[in-house]
Amino acid sequence: MTLIRHLTIIFFLSFPLFGDSQTIDWEWKSLVNYPDLGRDDAIAFSIADTIYFGSGNHGGFSQSNIFYKYSTSTNTWALIAPFPGVARQYSVAATIGNKGYLCGGIDRFNNPLNDLWEYDPTTNTWAQLAKLPAAPRWQAASFVLNNELYVGSGRSWEEIYKDFWCYNPKQDEWRQVSDLPKLPCYETVSFELFDFGYLGLGRDCTGVYLNDFWKYNPLEDDWNQEIDFPADARYYAKAEAYNGFGIVGSGQNEAGLMLNDFWAFDPIQKAWTEIPVPPMSKRKGLASATIPFHGVFFIAGIDESFNRRNEMYRLNIISTAPVSFRMIYSQPSAIIYLTEIGMPANVQVFDVNGRIIYESTAIDSYIYMDVAGWTKGLYLVRVNNEVKKIILY
Repeated sequence: MTLIRHLTIIFFLSFPLFGDSQTIDWEWKSLVNYPDLGRDDAIAFSIADTIYFGSGNHGGFSQSNIFYKYSTSTNTWALIAPFPGVARQYSVAATIGNKGYLCGGIDRFNNPLNDLWEYDPTTNTWAQLAKLPAAPRWQAASFVLNNELYVGSGRSWEEIYKDFWCYNPKQDEWRQVSDLPKLPCYETVSFELFDFGYLGLGRDCTGVYLNDFWKYNPLEDDWNQEIDFPADARYYAKAEAYNGFGIVGSGQNEAGLMLNDFWAFDPIQKAWTEIPVPPMSKRKGLASATIPFHGVFFIAGIDESFNRRNEMYRLNIISTAPVSFRMIYSQPSAIIYLTEIGMPANVQVFDVNGRIIYESTAIDSYIYMDVAGWTKGLYLVRVNNEVKKIILY
């Protein structure tokens, strides 16, 4: 298993593994609606403390190229520069550094697309980049690993795909990576956690509704199957990574019913836990984005009565009890992640000689440490009065 090669988690004291007795409290909150018509199959991405939202379908053949930004500090929406490409829906979106990316989709004339665009918030401008060098597609999947954008699966009108491609923004170049080791599929969900990409749900090329999940390892360029999603197989669902969990929910099942159940995937325990039902109505075609320390934001979608909505909701972790922090070492990126930190918290790291080599006061429930310059070996990590040990290699 490649997980063993790249994640090292060892405990100094006899604590339950990642809080087997731990309770995580999730909170949903309704935020201000965006000031426009409801829409579904739009996209969203986040840069710093701002959500960017646009594209999608207003109804019928009315795709949009209007984009808004939402400020978490002021709880307000404002227009940004309109998207200069053709209006579309079913695109994929991502954030790399301080820029947002949009790729593919389908236009109002049902033409699949393979163009790639970059949004720069400092200049409020869009720039077209190198096109995906593969079949144009919509309802694809995407995730970001090591500051590179991965795009794959999806469909056109004639074919459903399982190929995957990686875009390097520094070179403005694409390269092909390993195909999904399963039947071609579309309208899946995807997210990235601790330097691995995850993909699941959707429908395959035979029309079967799926509940399987797969993990992509960029160092090995291979896929491995994870534990299945425990609820209804579905498509048109949505997923985001937050605070060390994959958050998955909503969508439409094989019976045609809209859903509003949400689940948290723990990649270390390989377990799914149901999240409290959100206050939003059952729906599909949500847009979503995550802001670290602020929560996961779900926007718009289409409800059971096929009304397109313009609401936004936020999901956040509000507390953990008892306090027992999670610690993950990502060897590829040389980062130690600490999550589920009880607040307030003093974080210290000691070497084998007892010297403090790192100290910080955590201002939220999540922190990471860049350990690229640290000597390989054993370290003790203390959060308040709890101590765990970790080996860097």
